[in-house]
Amino acid sequence: MWTRDFVCVNRPDTPLYLNVGSTEKIAVLDTPKSWFVCWELGRVQGDGGRVWYYTRGDRSEPGKERWEGWGFVGAKHVDATIHPLPNMPRCHKPDVGDGDLS
Repeated sequence: MWTRDFVCVNRPDTPLYLNVGSTEKIAVLDTPKSWFVCWELGRVQGDGGRVWYYTRGDRSEPGKERWEGWGFVGAKHVDATIHPLPNMPRCHKPDVGDGDLS
């Protein structure tokens, strides 16, 4: 359970993935500002970064509704001076998605 969220500017039409190692797109952030609850290290992104943020998307991909929009966004899509965001907690397996952070 999270007690705080972090609101950040992000790129609209940003994909969310099932876990930080997955290429399975499960939801999308449509808005230019979203909230994020925790971070985790995962697969390398196009910019070379490995930080991923956990949030709930604005809409689920067809057939992926069982995740209720919850997934990971690559930090490259989140506007911040440093990643991970200062004071944001790291994700813990029981707290996120299917519990698989790999």
